[in-house]
Amino acid sequence: MLFTGLLLLASNVAHPSNLTAGELDWQEIVPGAYFAAAYGDWNSQPHGKFVKFQPGMVVPLHTHTGAYDGVMISGKMVNVLDDGQRIDIEAGHYFHMAADRTHGHECISQEPCFFYTHSDKAWDLQLIETEAAE
Repeated sequence: MLFTGLLLLASNVAHPSNLTAGELDWQEIVPGAYFAAAYGDWNSQPHGKFVKFQPGMVVPLHTHTGAYDGVMISGKMVNVLDDGQRIDIEAGHYFHMAADRTHGHECISQEPCFFYTHSDKAWDLQLIETEAAE
């Protein structure tokens, strides 16, 4: 499987020896955004998780305390960065998001955006307030 190497990234968290797609326990985080743990508890420790955004999902600008690495499995999304860059992410692409980097996501495909992430820290999210248009 494409993600075997990511599951083995350095961490003191126990990793499963095998995990099939049918074993993923999807949790809706906000409407249209779902997480499924591969290993670890994303709320409290280093972890790997699968993420799925429904088509048209827009995740507003935000930051995370910890950095993460991701690999896109299917669909197409845009990572929107604080400096105005819009980076297309398609199946097979690797991406890295530095800790405290302001960014957002847009699922622009007709199919869900499905990707895997690894972080050596617990997951958190701080939304960035933007000025409302007048």
